[in-house]
Amino acid sequence: MSNHNELPNEENFSDDPEENLKMQNDFMKMKMMIESGARFGGSNENLPPEIENEWLKNIMEFEKVNADSKSKKIFDVLSRPSFEDDSKLNEENFKTEFSRLQILLENHGINVEFNRERNDRFKYHFITKELFDYETTFIPVKGMLTYFLYEEFHPDHELDIKNLTDQFLKDYFDKKLNEDTYYIGDHFIEPDGNVLSKEELMKQFLAPYDFLWSLKIHLSLLKK
Repeated sequence: MSNHNELPNEENFSDDPEENLKMQNDFMKMKMMIESGARFGGSNENLPPEIENEWLKNIMEFEKVNADSKSKKIFDVLSRPSFEDDSKLNEENFKTEFSRLQILLENHGINVEFNRERNDRFKYHFITKELFDYETTFIPVKGMLTYFLYEEFHPDHELDIKNLTDQFLKDYFDKKLNEDTYYIGDHFIEPDGNVLSKEELMKQFLAPYDFLWSLKIHLSLLKK
């Protein structure tokens, strides 16, 4: 195991408890920046010192545990649990097994999500038949959650297109479209084969904004 990111043994930097906590936080952040290249933005500035302290320790523990971890199946991470095939379970037994599965995942900080509504048997089958066989180098750490998304194993292109369309329309009417919009490609091929650059496409998208703005100004002048 690597010696990097060893957790500090409650270093005493000040006799004042709150000041000591703040200095200990700064010490941990500096240590993480030097040893692992961590960056800290302004989003944590309003965190209470005790909450930030716990958060920093969790991050350091995560890096320490996973520094030299080897690939393992989720099944092995969960200590090789035994679960009956869902097709062999009646409704009463299934509810018991599914509840046991949920508790097991929760105790290991693992959360499995589904973008579409799925019934419990579908979830149970996916977790015990597919997720259990998935290999990972991640080792769960107390106080942290690991998320697995079903659609990362089975992409749902129809749902992806719908979500992107909804996002585009929202951004369009909120006037948030620009050349940095991540889901718009660098080139767009029209039905006749003509290729538009992203810059040219954005000009076409944004043209109605200018027209509507001019119309608004014109109408306001007429009212006067």
